[in-house]
Amino acid sequence: MTNLFLELLAMGLSITTELLRLMGLDWSHSILLRHLKTIPWQRPKTLSDMPYDVVLVISNYLSVRDLCNLRETSKQLSSLVQDRSIWLLALRDILEVRPIPRLSFSLDERDLDEVMTATLRLTTLDRKIRGVDPITTFRIARSFDEDLLFPVPLPGGRYFVILQDSERKLVVHDWDADTLREGRPLVPPSAHPIYLWRAIPVSSTAINIAVASLEDSKDHVQSLQRTHISIYHCNADSGTSELIDYFSVDTKIWTLFIDTTHLAILWNHCDHGQFAYIRTYEQGTHTPIMSLKDPKCPQRGTITIISQGYFITAAGGGVYTRLFTMPAMHPINGTHIADSPVYHPCIWSAAQGGDYLLNPRITPLLLGHSLSSKTPPPKFAVWAGRHVTIYSLLDGADVRYDANSQHMCPDLPYYIGEDERSFMGEISGVHALSDRSLRLFALPVTHTTSFGLMRLGSAPSADADGFQVTKLNCPDMREHEIIFELSFDEESGRLFMIYEDEKNLKSRIVLAHL
Repeated sequence: MTNLFLELLAMGLSITTELLRLMGLDWSHSILLRHLKTIPWQRPKTLSDMPYDVVLVISNYLSVRDLCNLRETSKQLSSLVQDRSIWLLALRDILEVRPIPRLSFSLDERDLDEVMTATLRLTTLDRKIRGVDPITTFRIARSFDEDLLFPVPLPGGRYFVILQDSERKLVVHDWDADTLREGRPLVPPSAHPIYLWRAIPVSSTAINIAVASLEDSKDHVQSLQRTHISIYHCNADSGTSELIDYFSVDTKIWTLFIDTTHLAILWNHCDHGQFAYIRTYEQGTHTPIMSLKDPKCPQRGTITIISQGYFITAAGGGVYTRLFTMPAMHPINGTHIADSPVYHPCIWSAAQGGDYLLNPRITPLLLGHSLSSKTPPPKFAVWAGRHVTIYSLLDGADVRYDANSQHMCPDLPYYIGEDERSFMGEISGVHALSDRSLRLFALPVTHTTSFGLMRLGSAPSADADGFQVTKLNCPDMREHEIIFELSFDEESGRLFMIYEDEKNLKSRIVLAHL
């Protein structure tokens, strides 16, 4: 097929050149055909015989593996394929179907070696996640015998953060560090114990991080709780941080969501139901406290801003999913949020069977759908544990979704798990099970018009809503050990876990990669 394509391309170039020379002449149809048959052209013996511009055009339609093969063909082709623009275009195509925000922010800053490394790493990782290159386990890089320390990666996987010093300090460690004594504070120490934090990349080296700490005091009658939420702009490379927003609310929140512009929190009251609050921390505006009261909604849950105009909540266990329009924003006055709640009804809801994740994962699936869109999200997934449910928007004036539920581990129909052992990102997920194994799964790719699938050497799944699930055995696991907590970085393919002994409750930090 490649030889035929090259032959046709060379013939087309030769014919086009000759036609340009003859365009000014008056030729009959038959004379023109006879002349075209006499046009001399030389089929190229190899790609090395092709002009550079032609090779450049051809490279735009090759997979990453084909580009690697070209490098091995000859010195001349190896030199041609060292063009940064070739690899940059391939990486841009891949990021359309495998979005990694930190890479997307930094494409123009990266040199040839960095672009090639990122492209090859994403391709290799994608093939493993989708099961194209089968894997049965992961590789352990190092482990540390430390109790009660949970490592969470920063975007990119080079650094990870551990909550230390009575849960008041977030300490950054390097992946290559030999000990955990070399860490440095990510943000200033908190006056109160930290119990939630989330990070989002905003450039190739910087992140915004939201930190929630709990102030717990008692008066003569009852316990009083106040959550303090601080947002910092940090650079892990330079070790700098700057406080860019702060507020407090008189309750203990359950869920914290942050993107590059929004912060959202969710909490419950035993008598008055569920409440939410959204803040555009860069613009200094916010919504009122929203009462999402509904008799079907249990405790806990998740809030996700799915687009510029909509947010979604999923109740604990995934039993109830609701879609809301974003309310009007108002300027922020003061740092304490204590307005009277305003009832905010949903525009769509769905009930499903209960599951075990108290904070279900929500992610959009129709890649290429602009987050600034004012239309409802066309497709999203809610993962609540044993099952993941994909909701697809139906045609019509009313907002209605079709639900397609899939069992994630059909070989273990009755397994249970916990939030701390489950991760789902933009393109993949990892879950630790009680049988001392992991399940690695890939989210379905629906951006079928992108060159990204071709670059990865893939094709859209025949089942548009199907999740590829791979079982991974856990190496170097001692007797009685289980995976107690885990997290995963999608860019580097690095796993950050705690192995805990069920007998003596001793634990160790394990760093691994796919």
